[in-house]
Amino acid sequence: MLLGYMLMWSAVMTATLGFVRLQHWRQFVGMAAVSLLIVFTAYALAAQTASSIGLDLDFFNPIAYPNLYWAQGPLGWMVLMIVPCGWLAPVIGLNTAQRWEFLAL
Repeated sequence: MLLGYMLMWSAVMTATLGFVRLQHWRQFVGMAAVSLLIVFTAYALAAQTASSIGLDLDFFNPIAYPNLYWAQGPLGWMVLMIVPCGWLAPVIGLNTAQRWEFLAL
């Protein structure tokens, strides 16, 4: 469920930012690739951390059940900090695509 939210957010933001800020389809493809890489990496890191502290991955949704993660101590807190990083993926992807264009000139 959380991965679905992260992918939906990234798709909407990638399409919006790509339409407004990017000039070529190559930049859009680069932005989408970087965004997907960041989303999957953030999700995998958060899921592995949650499973290592003994939480059931069937209920892996730190946004809906933050109390489960607060009660686990520093590793649970880390999961709560990792998940929003996945939602920053379109912004990081946009920055990367624009830098690649600048370096290509």
